[in-house]
Amino acid sequence: MLKTVWLAATLGAALALAPGLSPLQAQEAEIDDGAAATPEVDSDAMFALKRMGEYLRSLGAFEITADTWRDEVAETGENIEFASHMDIKARLPDRLRLDVSSDRSRRQFFYDGKTVVIYAPTVGAYASFEGAPTIRETLEIAADKYDLELPFADLFTWGTPDDDSDLITDAFSVGLARIGGEDC
Repeated sequence: MLKTVWLAATLGAALALAPGLSPLQAQEAEIDDGAAATPEVDSDAMFALKRMGEYLRSLGAFEITADTWRDEVAETGENIEFASHMDIKARLPDRLRLDVSSDRSRRQFFYDGKTVVIYAPTVGAYASFEGAPTIRETLEIAADKYDLELPFADLFTWGTPDDDSDLITDAFSVGLARIGGEDC
């Protein structure tokens, strides 16, 4: 569930970055009463994802500001929505800064091409670990070795041979949206 929410937020924010992407036509969904919908992978949605990744790979550096929402199911079964604000600054292939703030916490992630430092300024605590030569490889270490998946990590794999797009089982275009005053 959380990965789906992050993917949707990532795709929406990243599409706002990609100039020249033509708006995707909204797909009309056919609803069959009583029959469960079979997930499909829309080729237009996958093409947009591929182009966005290629565009990000072409940049020497980029910045993203995102407001995201994440749903969690409480023990009572009720959905609880958590909002956060993120500022991402990346210089490819080996520099990254991520500032994440929410009602519950504030975290800063720094990667200088060698070391990752995670800082919690509210409590004055930090942790660090040895990174790899690239952002993408360092994010893999964070996920595999420390079970730490950073928001928007997919931005650094889309458009590369190592992306996980072949694992996507359900993708569709929701149509044109206005994000930050830009049509996406």
